[in-house]
Amino acid sequence: MNQTFEQLKQHNWTNFMTHHLRNWYGSWTIYSPEGEVMESFVGSRCSISDSEQTHINQTNVYMYDNGTEEEKVYQNTPNSLINGLAEQTDQASFMYMFDQGSAIWTVNRFEPGELFAVEFWFRYQELRHSLLVMYNSDGELTKTVSVREEDLQKPCDHWTLNPELIPHRDILNGEEGLAITLTPVTQLSQPTPTHLAWEYPDYQTFYYPDGISLSYPPKLKPEMSFVVIGDWQVNPDIRQQLLVEYLGGRRK
Repeated sequence: MNQTFEQLKQHNWTNFMTHHLRNWYGSWTIYSPEGEVMESFVGSRCSISDSEQTHINQTNVYMYDNGTEEEKVYQNTPNSLINGLAEQTDQASFMYMFDQGSAIWTVNRFEPGELFAVEFWFRYQELRHSLLVMYNSDGELTKTVSVREEDLQKPCDHWTLNPELIPHRDILNGEEGLAITLTPVTQLSQPTPTHLAWEYPDYQTFYYPDGISLSYPPKLKPEMSFVVIGDWQVNPDIRQQLLVEYLGGRRK
């Protein structure tokens, strides 16, 4: 089904209220292009809606190893949510929140001289994980960011404390699953049987703690076709994957 702009705004807003309007606590880790830990700290993201559910105040508090704290406050409405909750770039961007709780935020296309980024959000029960990959204006990877959170009302101690990448993870390429496809004109498919892709020649892969993996092109070029894949093996029986595809530098 194709969604109008107004329908899309309401769709995102409803799914954000349903799956993400919580008080989250977890760890932020920033990685270099080589996969080294550049910075790691803990923080919280707490969101409160007004009584009409038309406005959300989100307060982020970051607590650093040196004992200092930093607070940032964001205002979100259905209009602002369509472009995502991030401010990494000034380019046209797009956010879509799926009914199952996951979400994607992407810049619409790669343009030389402009920053480029993709963010994946994963949700499962009381857990949330977001994964951000950023490229500079030359198309070179600058950093990736992993945020592993849990609902403060349902603490579970699921996440490991060590943020270091692991050297390898056995990921089954072609595993059977269900796919939901979203086109640039916001046409959403019904769940259809698929085989999860993972192995792409010449791509780089980061294996984060807790079953989280990222596959991406090491460098972007003008009008290049590519994909960025986030993968989360939640437990032995459940695997989630988010994938964005660009044809000729534009989001497919």
